[in-house]
Amino acid sequence: MKTGIICRLIGLAIFSAAAIGCGVIPSAYRGKFQDNAKGAVLELKAGDGMLMLAGGSVMESKAKNLKFEQLMKGQQGIYVSENPAVDGALDVYWVNPDVTTKQQDGDLAWYKSEVVYTVLNVKVKAVDEIELLRCQDGTILLDLPTKRWQVGCPANPEYYKFQRVSEK
Repeated sequence: MKTGIICRLIGLAIFSAAAIGCGVIPSAYRGKFQDNAKGAVLELKAGDGMLMLAGGSVMESKAKNLKFEQLMKGQQGIYVSENPAVDGALDVYWVNPDVTTKQQDGDLAWYKSEVVYTVLNVKVKAVDEIELLRCQDGTILLDLPTKRWQVGCPANPEYYKFQRVSEK
């Protein structure tokens, strides 16, 4: 899974604003998880999440449907949408944009963003672990006429493997 996620992020996964998004974390993934090796904690609920890193930095956000307008405004959020390539999978992008870096040239706009990414299988009943990637210096690229967006990640994202420590 690690290689597949890295390839997807480095290759700039493309998403349409018209994609169907549920905006809800599936029940199998709700609860508290910990990556003991990295000292990080992940807590997911139906409509929000919290990621605390070993250094003390915390990302907290609501899960939202995939909306181009929210990204255009540089709003932080957990964007959940159906994965168009894999039946029964959801792409989950947690973005924390730095709106002070937003630039626009013609029909394109972009800004730097912390990006966390994972794929969730909606067909499972319960999970004991969640793997995700975090890019401190990611990029969000917005195509204004088509309302499509791309997420870019440097070549060396941080990989986390969280183990469940408590239920919902």
